[in-house]
Amino acid sequence: MSKNHRVFTDEEKAKARDVDIREIGEHNGLSFSRQGKYDRCNEHDSLILKGQSFYWNSTGKKGNGGLSFAVEVLDMKFKDAMTMLVDGEYGQYDASKAPKDEQKELNYNTSYEVENTKISRDYLINERGLDEKLVDWSFKTGAVAQDGFNNVCFKWLDNENNIVGADKRGTGEKPFKQVVQGSKEHGGFHLDVLQDKNKGIKNIVFTESPIDALSYYDAHRDIEQTRIASLSGLKLESLKEHVNEVGKYNVEKGEHPRDYPLNSIVLAVDNDEAGKNFVRNVINSYETEFKLDLPTERKDWNEQLKKDKAITNGEPTYEKPKEAKQQMQYIDNEKDSGVERWIQIAYQCLIF
Repeated sequence: MSKNHRVFTDEEKAKARDVDIREIGEHNGLSFSRQGKYDRCNEHDSLILKGQSFYWNSTGKKGNGGLSFAVEVLDMKFKDAMTMLVDGEYGQYDASKAPKDEQKELNYNTSYEVENTKISRDYLINERGLDEKLVDWSFKTGAVAQDGFNNVCFKWLDNENNIVGADKRGTGEKPFKQVVQGSKEHGGFHLDVLQDKNKGIKNIVFTESPIDALSYYDAHRDIEQTRIASLSGLKLESLKEHVNEVGKYNVEKGEHPRDYPLNSIVLAVDNDEAGKNFVRNVINSYETEFKLDLPTERKDWNEQLKKDKAITNGEPTYEKPKEAKQQMQYIDNEKDSGVERWIQIAYQCLIF
């Protein structure tokens, strides 16, 4: 078969994605300097790298992995980039050798938690619209607490229930949000819905915040053997870390990921442009099939939950998650159609 008609295997695509993006840049005339957590390109100072992710702020281009870097930054065609990365002598990215910032000690002390959680409970139930039994359950499991400043504390627990980080959310009139200093890099809040604790986790749902994670569970009461994880924003590295932790959890239960694969990975991020761009980045970076479950009529899952409960007298309503690639194609097509209709209207106005 000629190179012009070359078909690349999944293994070759995986190899191309895993090529170190710094090495690709250096082989193509770019150089980088370390600045804190990032590597900044000397030739294009708005291009920064973190791990295998890149952000070119002046162009709006961003992505993850060697293949995406070659296409977006070097402006190569897909087949040319694949040929270069597969046939060339490039090294694979080794996260263990990447320079790391010194991990600060976690600034969270359980002695500051209070037994009387009425203020946090009222906030979550009355202002956030969460089910009372769900809120009580989240406090009982130890995943949620209240501190002496009346903040809701969403604790990041590892598979052994050790606290490795926390989000804090204020309950007063003045908005307050904080990721506690020293929280595990790429970690995040999660809650496990396990009908059988002797079996592994079969599904993962990703939201943008701890309150969205609780709201998602409130609206999807039939989920089983599921971890609902907060990304504390839109962080691809956090998504990968959560997946890795689920893999470790399942191995401890005697279920190796190769023999007991996940049933679904659901992207339930905010229904805004940033959320949709994150979905595009995820589904373009991995061969894995993701499902998409965006809130349909509000920006995030908490706002959607409150709206649904207002309409249905306290009972949440929802649709099953859809296959992510098809759903994003539909969303993009709708967006393109809207732009096209606007152009047609503008053109008619010019004519008449």
